[in-house]
Amino acid sequence: MARHNKIILSAVFVFMLFFSIQFLFAYEPANVWKYTNQSGTIYTVPVGRTFWLYGMMFQSDRSSSELRVNGEIFWRDGPETNSWGHNFYPPIKFPSGTVFSADLFQASIMIYGYEGTSNSSD
Repeated sequence: MARHNKIILSAVFVFMLFFSIQFLFAYEPANVWKYTNQSGTIYTVPVGRTFWLYGMMFQSDRSSSELRVNGEIFWRDGPETNSWGHNFYPPIKFPSGTVFSADLFQASIMIYGYEGTSNSSD
């Protein structure tokens, strides 16, 4: 029975050590879902954080619309009725201070991803 307890305690120790190391060096989980149906800023990556864009969803009613990253066109959709979603694999990494904005005309857009703290292993 003592050997069984040592095995269990060893397994618990290794498990705890693994998660301690993960929390020290890994990214803190924080899901980000940002939605807008108006033109303007959707989301700004906070200082000291990194954002991985996992995907976006879009719906329009016969309009042209754009998603911009730091003022540059990232995506543009034409003037047809449209509704779609897109996943990015691997996710696209954006540094702190990155500004996502939209020029929407009778449309809505949602971006979603993962936000975490930056670390030296990036």
